[in-house]
Amino acid sequence: MDSNQVLAMKALPKSVVVIGGGVIGVEFAQFLIAMGTEVTIIEMLPGLVPGVDKEIATLLQKQLSATGVKVVTGAAVKGIAHKKTENTVTYTIGNKTETVTAEKVFLTVGRKPDFSLLSIDKVGVQHERGAIVVNEFMETNIPGIWAAGDVVGGIMLAHLASAEGECAVKNILGHREAMSYRAVPSCIYTTPEVASVGLTEEKAKEQGDIQVGRFP
Repeated sequence: MDSNQVLAMKALPKSVVVIGGGVIGVEFAQFLIAMGTEVTIIEMLPGLVPGVDKEIATLLQKQLSATGVKVVTGAAVKGIAHKKTENTVTYTIGNKTETVTAEKVFLTVGRKPDFSLLSIDKVGVQHERGAIVVNEFMETNIPGIWAAGDVVGGIMLAHLASAEGECAVKNILGHREAMSYRAVPSCIYTTPEVASVGLTEEKAKEQGDIQVGRFP
């Protein structure tokens, strides 16, 4: 099941394997464990919510485990065997092969742009790796055509799409203004919630000396 199918469920499953420990995966996992569903998360990378500040991601992972979610990281899914009432997911960690069985399997490895109804190939709008190519002014390669939001890929957040749309309109009206992605706010709807803006601590350290503050 993808995230749309999960939201359309008529009844809660007794057990779930969530493939992908990103934002969508951890949000669903925490909700379902609170509703009494047995949850296992399988993530290919060493930790959950990749791209989030490592210290915060580690705290969130501990919180999920404390609520009963089984978290498996560094695992590559090799296959899913479907039966009438259950599904068995096979995955590997290093040279070791493991299996986990659940009533439902959620595939939450991200979303991708969908411009299948836009007929952009008919007019020659350039696209690469599944997203429409735009410059810093949200212009495509075809004069008079701009693009904004999920179709241009990158960070797929509603408020960012709105900002890109505003940037596109300003340029359509003749105001030459570039889109800035320096400080995009984002949040993860877990308990506790995770909110961020700008660089992570790891990315900031790559650019020079920084100060870190912590307070309760």
